[in-house]
Amino acid sequence: MYLVGTTCYNGGMRKTYLRISDELNSRVTKIAKDQNKRKAEVFRQAIEYGLQKAETNNPALRNLANNFQF
Repeated sequence: MYLVGTTCYNGGMRKTYLRISDELNSRVTKIAKDQNKRKAEVFRQAIEYGLQKAETNNPALRNLANNFQF
């Protein structure tokens, strides 16, 4: 398992950590290298894509996401 974090930036970014498998870490590392991106950006894009897909398929999640505040 790997512990992965994102860096805090101004402009609404939040620092967070998650545990991922070695296999998932390898996949993200490869994508980041191939696309010349940081792993944090790959994670953000993957999460955004997954959330958009989930919200499209589930109106309750879409409603929750629209009303969520940090």
